[in-house]
Amino acid sequence: MTLDVTKAFGLLLSVLPETILSVWAMVLLLYSAWYHKDPRAHRRTGWLSLIGIGAAALATLWLWTSGARIEGMATAVAVDGFRWAVDLIVLIGAALVVLLSLDYLEREAIRIPSTTCYCCSPSWG
Repeated sequence: MTLDVTKAFGLLLSVLPETILSVWAMVLLLYSAWYHKDPRAHRRTGWLSLIGIGAAALATLWLWTSGARIEGMATAVAVDGFRWAVDLIVLIGAALVVLLSLDYLEREAIRIPSTTCYCCSPSWG
């Protein structure tokens, strides 16, 4: 598949995994702000994070297996096997971090977003 980065659609496809992660992160921020008082929201936010990471991994695999390459002038966006491999390694690492953090947040009773204002609390020194 040839991507023409001089056109908006070709440029969007060349950064599709990063776009998916960015949009999904904004959705998760809204979700966690909306449901911050629900004690089960931590675990759901973690699982929703894994869905976004999985979607970005699928987009990366799709671009890699379809043989995406850039047509036209050279750009700052790399579209080659090294980029796809690094993307997948980073996404796998992110998924492992999310999986490890699911129990940690509950065990430490960390709320999302934090409702403690340390600068206004009397114990803040």
